[in-house]
Amino acid sequence: MGSLPTESQPQVYVIDDDRGVRTSLVLLLHANGMHSRPFATAQDLLDELDNLAPGVLLIDVRLQAGSGLDLLAELHRRDCYWPAAIMTGHGEIPLAVQAMELGAIAVLEKPFSHQSLSSTVLKGQARLPRAIAKSARFRTARQLGASLSPRQREVFDGVVEGLTSKEIARRHGLSHRTVESYRVDMMNKLGGGNLLDLLELKAALAEIQGEP
Repeated sequence: MGSLPTESQPQVYVIDDDRGVRTSLVLLLHANGMHSRPFATAQDLLDELDNLAPGVLLIDVRLQAGSGLDLLAELHRRDCYWPAAIMTGHGEIPLAVQAMELGAIAVLEKPFSHQSLSSTVLKGQARLPRAIAKSARFRTARQLGASLSPRQREVFDGVVEGLTSKEIARRHGLSHRTVESYRVDMMNKLGGGNLLDLLELKAALAEIQGEP
Protein backbone atom coordinates (compact mmCIF):
# COMPACT_ATOMS: atom_id res chain seq x y z
CA MET A 1 0.00 0.00 0.00
CA GLY A 2 2.98 2.30 0.38
CA SER A 3 3.91 4.84 2.99
CA LEU A 4 1.40 7.03 4.75
CA PRO A 5 0.84 10.44 3.16
CA THR A 6 2.61 13.45 4.56
CA GLU A 7 1.72 17.13 4.29
CA SER A 8 3.77 17.30 1.09
CA GLN A 9 2.17 14.11 -0.24
CA PRO A 10 -1.55 14.71 -0.79
CA GLN A 11 -3.59 11.53 -0.51
CA VAL A 12 -5.27 10.67 -3.82
CA TYR A 13 -7.84 7.93 -4.38
CA VAL A 14 -8.17 6.54 -7.91
CA ILE A 15 -11.45 4.79 -8.70
CA ASP A 16 -11.40 3.15 -12.14
CA ASP A 17 -12.39 -0.37 -13.22
CA ASP A 18 -9.59 -0.48 -15.82
CA ARG A 19 -6.56 -2.01 -14.13
CA GLY A 20 -4.17 -0.51 -16.65
CA VAL A 21 -5.53 2.98 -16.06
CA ARG A 22 -5.32 2.55 -12.29
CA THR A 23 -1.72 1.38 -12.50
CA SER A 24 -0.71 4.21 -14.85
CA LEU A 25 -2.31 6.87 -12.67
CA VAL A 26 -0.76 5.52 -9.48
CA LEU A 27 2.70 5.51 -11.07
CA LEU A 28 2.21 8.98 -12.50
CA LEU A 29 1.00 10.38 -9.19
CA HIS A 30 3.91 8.75 -7.37
CA ALA A 31 6.33 10.33 -9.85
CA ASN A 32 4.82 13.70 -8.90
CA GLY A 33 5.35 13.06 -5.20
CA MET A 34 1.71 12.19 -4.51
CA HIS A 35 0.68 9.17 -2.49
CA SER A 36 -2.28 7.33 -4.02
CA ARG A 37 -4.45 4.29 -3.48
CA PRO A 38 -6.43 2.61 -6.28
CA PHE A 39 -9.91 1.09 -6.13
CA ALA A 40 -11.47 -1.06 -8.85
CA THR A 41 -15.09 -0.38 -7.92
CA ALA A 42 -17.20 2.22 -6.16
CA GLN A 43 -18.15 -0.32 -3.52
CA ASP A 44 -14.50 -1.02 -2.75
CA LEU A 45 -14.06 2.64 -1.88
CA LEU A 46 -17.29 2.85 0.10
CA ASP A 47 -16.37 -0.24 2.11
CA GLU A 48 -13.12 1.42 3.19
CA LEU A 49 -14.40 4.98 3.49
CA ASP A 50 -14.54 5.13 7.28
CA ASN A 51 -10.89 4.04 7.49
CA LEU A 52 -9.50 6.43 4.88
CA ALA A 53 -7.70 9.69 5.50
CA PRO A 54 -9.32 12.63 3.72
CA GLY A 55 -8.00 13.13 0.20
CA VAL A 56 -8.67 13.99 -3.41
CA LEU A 57 -10.81 11.62 -5.50
CA LEU A 58 -10.21 10.76 -9.15
CA ILE A 59 -13.36 8.93 -10.28
CA ASP A 60 -13.96 7.35 -13.67
CA VAL A 61 -17.43 8.15 -14.98
CA ARG A 62 -18.14 4.60 -16.17
CA LEU A 63 -17.72 1.96 -13.50
CA GLN A 64 -18.75 -1.69 -13.43
CA ALA A 65 -21.73 -1.01 -11.21
CA GLY A 66 -23.35 2.41 -11.59
CA SER A 67 -21.35 5.45 -12.56
CA GLY A 68 -18.87 7.89 -11.15
CA LEU A 69 -21.70 10.37 -10.69
CA ASP A 70 -23.64 7.78 -8.68
CA LEU A 71 -20.59 7.33 -6.46
CA LEU A 72 -20.20 11.06 -5.96
CA ALA A 73 -23.87 11.35 -4.97
CA GLU A 74 -23.52 8.43 -2.55
CA LEU A 75 -20.47 10.03 -0.95
CA HIS A 76 -22.51 13.17 -0.35
CA ARG A 77 -25.28 11.09 1.21
CA ARG A 78 -22.61 9.82 3.59
CA ASP A 79 -21.53 13.41 4.34
CA CYS A 80 -18.24 13.04 2.49
CA TYR A 81 -17.45 16.13 0.42
CA TRP A 82 -13.80 15.52 -0.41
CA PRO A 83 -12.69 17.24 -3.63
CA ALA A 84 -13.40 14.99 -6.62
CA ALA A 85 -12.58 15.08 -10.32
CA ILE A 86 -14.52 13.00 -12.82
CA MET A 87 -12.53 11.22 -15.54
CA THR A 88 -14.21 10.49 -18.86
CA GLY A 89 -13.24 9.31 -22.31
CA HIS A 90 -16.47 10.43 -23.86
CA GLY A 91 -16.47 14.21 -23.69
CA GLU A 92 -20.17 14.49 -22.92
CA ILE A 93 -21.27 18.03 -22.12
CA PRO A 94 -24.33 16.93 -20.08
CA LEU A 95 -22.03 14.75 -18.01
CA ALA A 96 -19.76 17.69 -17.27
CA VAL A 97 -22.76 19.76 -16.19
CA GLN A 98 -24.00 17.00 -13.87
CA ALA A 99 -20.54 16.51 -12.43
CA MET A 100 -20.17 20.21 -11.64
CA GLU A 101 -23.66 20.29 -10.10
CA LEU A 102 -22.51 17.52 -7.78
CA GLY A 103 -19.51 19.60 -6.80
CA ALA A 104 -16.78 18.06 -8.97
CA ILE A 105 -13.72 20.29 -9.15
CA ALA A 106 -12.93 19.24 -12.73
CA VAL A 107 -13.85 16.91 -15.58
CA LEU A 108 -10.74 15.27 -17.02
CA GLU A 109 -11.20 14.01 -20.56
CA LYS A 110 -9.01 11.00 -21.34
CA PRO A 111 -6.28 11.02 -22.39
CA PHE A 112 -5.35 13.98 -20.21
CA SER A 113 -1.89 15.44 -19.78
CA HIS A 114 0.41 15.05 -16.79
CA GLN A 115 0.05 18.77 -16.20
CA SER A 116 -3.77 18.58 -16.16
CA LEU A 117 -3.68 15.72 -13.68
CA SER A 118 -1.18 17.44 -11.40
CA SER A 119 -2.95 20.80 -11.45
CA THR A 120 -6.30 19.13 -10.72
CA VAL A 121 -4.94 17.21 -7.75
CA LEU A 122 -3.24 20.34 -6.38
CA LYS A 123 -6.50 22.24 -6.81
CA GLY A 124 -8.25 19.53 -4.85
CA GLN A 125 -5.59 19.57 -2.16
CA ALA A 126 -6.05 23.32 -1.73
CA ARG A 127 -9.79 22.79 -1.22
CA LEU A 128 -9.41 19.82 1.11
CA PRO A 129 -9.43 21.71 4.45
CA ARG A 130 -12.75 23.35 3.60
CA ALA A 131 -14.10 20.02 2.34
CA ILE A 132 -13.15 18.30 5.59
CA ALA A 133 -14.85 21.05 7.60
CA LYS A 134 -18.00 20.82 5.47
CA SER A 135 -18.13 17.04 5.84
CA ALA A 136 -17.85 17.33 9.61
CA ARG A 137 -20.46 20.10 9.76
CA PHE A 138 -22.97 18.13 7.72
CA ARG A 139 -22.34 14.94 9.70
CA THR A 140 -22.94 16.77 12.97
CA ALA A 141 -26.03 18.50 11.59
CA ARG A 142 -27.52 15.21 10.42
CA GLN A 143 -26.91 13.57 13.79
CA LEU A 144 -28.33 16.50 15.74
CA GLY A 145 -31.28 16.87 13.39
CA ALA A 146 -32.13 13.19 13.79
CA SER A 147 -32.02 13.54 17.58
CA LEU A 148 -34.82 16.15 17.63
CA SER A 149 -38.43 15.10 17.98
CA PRO A 150 -40.94 16.67 15.54
CA ARG A 151 -42.03 19.17 18.23
CA GLN A 152 -38.45 20.04 19.12
CA ARG A 153 -37.76 20.62 15.42
CA GLU A 154 -40.72 23.00 15.25
CA VAL A 155 -39.38 24.92 18.23
CA PHE A 156 -35.89 24.88 16.70
CA ASP A 157 -37.23 26.36 13.44
CA GLY A 158 -39.09 29.03 15.37
CA VAL A 159 -36.04 29.99 17.43
CA VAL A 160 -33.92 30.25 14.27
CA GLU A 161 -36.58 32.52 12.74
CA GLY A 162 -36.26 34.78 15.77
CA LEU A 163 -39.67 34.01 17.24
CA THR A 164 -40.34 34.24 20.96
CA SER A 165 -41.65 31.25 22.88
CA LYS A 166 -45.11 32.88 22.95
CA GLU A 167 -45.08 33.33 19.18
CA ILE A 168 -43.99 29.72 18.66
CA ALA A 169 -46.75 28.59 21.04
CA ARG A 170 -49.40 30.51 19.07
CA ARG A 171 -48.11 29.16 15.74
CA HIS A 172 -48.39 25.53 16.82
CA GLY A 173 -51.31 25.74 19.25
CA LEU A 174 -49.22 24.94 22.30
CA SER A 175 -48.97 26.44 25.74
CA HIS A 176 -46.12 28.78 26.53
CA ARG A 177 -44.90 26.40 29.24
CA THR A 178 -44.87 23.47 26.80
CA VAL A 179 -42.80 25.44 24.28
CA GLU A 180 -40.36 26.47 27.01
CA SER A 181 -39.97 22.81 27.98
CA TYR A 182 -39.35 21.78 24.37
CA ARG A 183 -36.95 24.68 23.97
CA VAL A 184 -34.84 23.59 26.96
CA ASP A 185 -34.77 19.98 25.75
CA MET A 186 -33.89 21.09 22.24
CA MET A 187 -31.04 23.32 23.39
CA ASN A 188 -29.69 20.57 25.65
CA LYS A 189 -29.59 18.16 22.72
CA LEU A 190 -27.81 20.76 20.61
CA GLY A 191 -25.29 21.43 23.35
CA GLY A 192 -26.40 25.00 23.96
CA GLY A 193 -24.85 27.34 21.42
CA ASN A 194 -25.78 30.83 20.31
CA LEU A 195 -28.06 31.98 17.50
CA LEU A 196 -25.21 31.87 14.98
CA ASP A 197 -24.60 28.20 15.83
CA LEU A 198 -28.31 27.46 15.33
CA LEU A 199 -28.37 29.33 12.03
CA GLU A 200 -25.40 27.32 10.75
CA LEU A 201 -27.10 24.09 11.83
CA LYS A 202 -30.33 25.17 10.10
CA ALA A 203 -28.45 25.94 6.88
CA ALA A 204 -26.70 22.57 6.93
CA LEU A 205 -29.98 20.72 7.58
CA ALA A 206 -31.67 22.62 4.76
CA GLU A 207 -28.91 21.71 2.30
CA ILE A 208 -28.94 18.07 3.40
CA GLN A 209 -32.69 17.89 2.87
CA GLY A 210 -32.57 19.80 -0.41
CA GLU A 211 -34.64 22.67 0.90
CA PRO A 212 -34.52 26.06 -0.88
